[in-house]
Amino acid sequence: MSSSNRTQVASVKEVTLGTTPNTPRMRARRTSGEGLKWVPTFVDSEEIRADRMKAPPIKTGEDSNGDIKFELSYPFPNTPLSTDIESAMYNAWVETNSRDNDGTADSVITAVATTNEVLTATTGANFVAKELYRLTGFGVAGNNGVFKCTTGSATIPRFIGAGLTDEAVPPAAARAKCVGFIGDSGDINATSTGLSSTTTDFTTFTWLVPGKWIKIDSTTAGMGFVATRQQRLGAGDRRYPRQLSRLTIVHPDGRQKPERR
Repeated sequence: MSSSNRTQVASVKEVTLGTTPNTPRMRARRTSGEGLKWVPTFVDSEEIRADRMKAPPIKTGEDSNGDIKFELSYPFPNTPLSTDIESAMYNAWVETNSRDNDGTADSVITAVATTNEVLTATTGANFVAKELYRLTGFGVAGNNGVFKCTTGSATIPRFIGAGLTDEAVPPAAARAKCVGFIGDSGDINATSTGLSSTTTDFTTFTWLVPGKWIKIDSTTAGMGFVATRQQRLGAGDRRYPRQLSRLTIVHPDGRQKPERR
C-alpha cells in the first residue's frame, strides 16, 4: 500500500530560459493534484542483421509534459502561483514598497530600534512619510502591526508613535509591506472628480497609479468620510462632497494585478 500525502511539487524561476539556476531555491507549490511525466522517445533501426534479431532502439529525445492542478487564489508575492500569473500575463505585478527577510534572518531587515523607532533595512525603494506599513514576523510581539511611517528613507525609516522595541536580529520571517497611506486630520476631501488634499502630496506615493483600486476605511472611528455614502466613492456619490478624516487604504497586500500586454 502506498500513500501520496507526502507528495510535494516545487519550482524555481529561471533567469535564462531553459537553464536551472546554479543554486536554485525550490519553492513548494500549493496543488490539488498533478500529472507530470517524463517520456524518452526512440526509433527502431531498419538495419538487417544476420541473426534475424532487431537492432536495439535508438533514443532520439526526451519529452516532459503533464499538468499541475491548483485552486486559484490571490497569491503571496514571489510564490510559484504569483510567478505563473505573471507569465500568463506577460507582465510583472505592480507592487508597493516592501522589505522581506524571505527565509534568512537579519538579511534584508537588519534591526529595529526603540530610539527614534527606526527600522533598518537594505536599500530599495523609499519608505515615504504618511505611508502605512504592515510589519509581520518579528520576534517582539509589539513590533508586529500596521504603523505610519513618519520620516521617509530607503534604509532607516522612522515610525514615531508606533511603540517599536529594540530587535537586533529580526527573524527569517520578518517583513515590512506598504498597505496604504494616512492623511492628516481633515486634510483629504472627496470632490466631484476624485480626491483632493492640502498637505498630502499624492504624487509621492508612486504606487498610486491609474487603474488601481483603493479602499477607504469605513469602520475605524475618525478614519473615514463623515458621510457614510462617501465610503463607496461611486458615481452616485458626487453630490455629497465631504471631508475624509484621515485614512485611505489600498489592497490588503498593496498589489495590483498585472495587466496583460
